[in-house]
Amino acid sequence: TGTLGTGSWCFTTDPSANEDVLEIVGEKGKIVFSTFDPIPVKLITSEGEKIFEYKNPNNIQFHLIQSIVNELTKTGKCISTGESAARTARVMDKIVKSYYT
Repeated sequence: TGTLGTGSWCFTTDPSANEDVLEIVGEKGKIVFSTFDPIPVKLITSEGEKIFEYKNPNNIQFHLIQSIVNELTKTGKCISTGESAARTARVMDKIVKSYYT
């Protein structure tokens, strides 16, 4: 759609420099959330701030890993395919390319 997105991750910083914050900014406000830290999601608009509490499952990757095991053992289908992985890689490549050009 022409929406611009950028991201930057560094997993080798000193713990004192740790910041896990993502912001999606739009015309009417923004959404602030974390990728790894279990913090509430914030919706910030001209009307104020709304907090959305949630709790990640103990093992957030479990369902995808289980579906891969099921596919390999022929007991089910994995929702992730080579095609969907390639699409994700293309999107990530475009984001990285736009950041460095």
